[in-house]
Amino acid sequence: MKIDPIWINSGFLFAVGVLLLVIVVMTFMLLEAKRQRGQLMSTIDAGTTRQKKRLQEHCSEIEAIEQGHLEEMAAKARELEQLRVLLSVAELGREIAEQQVELLIDQAARQDRAAVDVKSGLATAS
Repeated sequence: MKIDPIWINSGFLFAVGVLLLVIVVMTFMLLEAKRQRGQLMSTIDAGTTRQKKRLQEHCSEIEAIEQGHLEEMAAKARELEQLRVLLSVAELGREIAEQQVELLIDQAARQDRAAVDVKSGLATAS
């Protein structure tokens, strides 16, 4: 059985055409994959940049809030110190008032004793 050389040539041409078609399709797929990879990387980069920007905004907001809290705490500390001073003045006033009450009580007691002494002196004299 003899095979016609045209069939052999056409078989080789078909195989070469199929291989060429596969190579072209694979090349297009490779180029498309590279393009998609480039788009994906640019999307990831843009997302990363947005996230970094948001993170910086959040950090600055947190710092502003912390600063506000620190200022509020400092104001409360100053107010507390003023109240302590006021309390110490009030305690001093209370101590002075207690001393004056004791002096008044002593004076009243002395006056009562003096009055009793005077009455008893009058009673003994009569």
